[in-house]
Amino acid sequence: MFTENAFALLEGLSASPTKAFYEQHKNEIVADIQNPLRGIFQLVQQRMPESILCTLETEKRILSNILKNDYGKGGAYDFLWGAFYPK
Repeated sequence: MFTENAFALLEGLSASPTKAFYEQHKNEIVADIQNPLRGIFQLVQQRMPESILCTLETEKRILSNILKNDYGKGGAYDFLWGAFYPK
């Protein structure tokens, strides 16, 4: 699901973990990293029993943010993670 460009983007974020890098490559990051990860979570969700799904949030805010909340310093994480969590 992840392209070679996804790994190149993550390497770029690792080398330059800045808001400027993120904004310059935002469309690629969404298309090559965020959307595929969201797709993996959808596949996992489809395999989970309804008894578990009714207790978990599986759609809203399940992926982390790449941009840091660093009070205006302009940093970015070089990774993305996701999680289902209790409603």
